[in-house]
Amino acid sequence: MITFGYKSKARGWIMSVLTILIGVVMILAKDQAMNAVVKIIAAFILASGVVSFAVGYKNRGNGAFPLMIVNAVADIAIGVVMFVFNSFFASLFIYIVGLVLLLFGLFQIVALFSANRVLRVGWFSFVFPCLVCFAGAFLLFNPVFAKAWISILAGVALCIYGVSELITTWKMKHVIEFEEAGMRDEYNVDNQ
Repeated sequence: MITFGYKSKARGWIMSVLTILIGVVMILAKDQAMNAVVKIIAAFILASGVVSFAVGYKNRGNGAFPLMIVNAVADIAIGVVMFVFNSFFASLFIYIVGLVLLLFGLFQIVALFSANRVLRVGWFSFVFPCLVCFAGAFLLFNPVFAKAWISILAGVALCIYGVSELITTWKMKHVIEFEEAGMRDEYNVDNQ
């Protein structure tokens, strides 16, 4: 059965809560959310470049200094380009969010179909992952409309995904417990 990603007891709960929070922030921030996300990513890349340069300079006797300088210059250049062409990268982010939502929705559908073979999960469990797939496909194939409403659409889609992740985590927890109980029963029968 496919339970990849659901073995950790806290992973699903934490991911769903964080996803819902990010979705709410994107809804509230409206049109500034995408630019802010790009600037935050650019700041991390710039910081990585500065740290690479500092570490390379400090350890220049090891012979790794030229490689660290190349890495630092590349990171700094990418960060600056992201700041300068902020709106381009914000538009690119639409496609990335759409693709990620589509793939995560499909992954949840596959996991729920797999779980359904072991323990009935019900048709309602498939509603949210299908909505997430629809939202991801919409963002991918309708970027002009999505650009104007991306923050709200992505925020709503992320909130739906967070709720879907909560439901899927809860269902998978029961399926895993059911499987583990079956494995224990088989183990006890074999050892007697």
